[in-house]
Amino acid sequence: MENLTHRELQIFSEFLRALYAVRDKQSFVTHLVASLSTLLSAEVCSYNEIDPVAQTAWYTYSPSDYEVIKDGMAILGRYADQCPLVGHMQSSAGGEARRMSDFLSMAQFQRLDIHHEFYKPMKIPYTLATSLSIARESVIALGLHRERKDFSEQDRLLLDLLQPHLVQASRNAQIVSRMKQETVARDCALDHLNMGIVGVTAKGKIQWVTQTGWQLMQRYFPPRPRKNGYLPETLMDWMRRNETLSSDPTHIAVPHPMLTIQHGERSLRIRFVPEDSGGLLFLEECCERFPHEEVLALGLTPREAEVLSWLVQGKTSIEIGKILGASPRTIQKHVERIFDKLGVENRVAAAAIVHELSRTTLQGR
Repeated sequence: MENLTHRELQIFSEFLRALYAVRDKQSFVTHLVASLSTLLSAEVCSYNEIDPVAQTAWYTYSPSDYEVIKDGMAILGRYADQCPLVGHMQSSAGGEARRMSDFLSMAQFQRLDIHHEFYKPMKIPYTLATSLSIARESVIALGLHRERKDFSEQDRLLLDLLQPHLVQASRNAQIVSRMKQETVARDCALDHLNMGIVGVTAKGKIQWVTQTGWQLMQRYFPPRPRKNGYLPETLMDWMRRNETLSSDPTHIAVPHPMLTIQHGERSLRIRFVPEDSGGLLFLEECCERFPHEEVLALGLTPREAEVLSWLVQGKTSIEIGKILGASPRTIQKHVERIFDKLGVENRVAAAAIVHELSRTTLQGR
């Protein structure tokens, strides 16, 4: 950070403020690849979701008129195991930025099929990339590409500083997308997601709140002598501390942290997504006790219950496989059987069933 000039710090701070604007996933990805060149010089910026197991890939590139070779993503997916950046991202929890040249010399790289069939015709042999570990089996990667000059250590520093913000902003966008995809009536959909939302002004005045959000606020923040219609002091203090850091243009703050409030075997996770005139508070209740007996009563095997317990904690199939010593493909088979037995189609719905079992169990005590 000490190597950055005052102007570079200002540009970085401006980039972060725009990055955290409320967007769904597609809008976030489009904004990200289009604006990244304001920080790092690159001829091409890309957002890629690569599944090495299924050998598939999905991408978004900037500039928008950049032409991808025919069957380019199929080729990239087919030779994903030859790309050392993909292997590094699968094994690294930190998401550190890496160049292709950190693993292979140009001569070694040029001997690979992936170079001959993808990188050479695409004219992007030099790559700097980092991972965003938010997908299921996929490796989600942000890449910067050049034709004639490799990236520097200064470029790597900037991308490393940016990476934790990318992860958090991506998760925020995922939440917004989930809201849009599953809503017919806003409150009904949010209740299904076991999540409450509170819209607030910059001064903490509650503008609107969903039914689930209101119930969670009452449960975790009992009435106190605070002006009616405003957030509790605990939440206001938390928001002020982070706003103080993010408002300083010479200081690169860490991502706005999630606040966790403990209440017996339950906990409330609170995430804040800022907007110009205030922001949104996302409230999600979790139970520390996984209802093993109740889940087994639904017809799951002990192994499937174990997989489900990690699933509801947000772990990917790759991560669960590493924890349980199984391949991602085996874990995915377990997940498919779990969905079939629970009568659901996705992880969100499966997690909702587990949360409901947890609440029912606690209420019966």
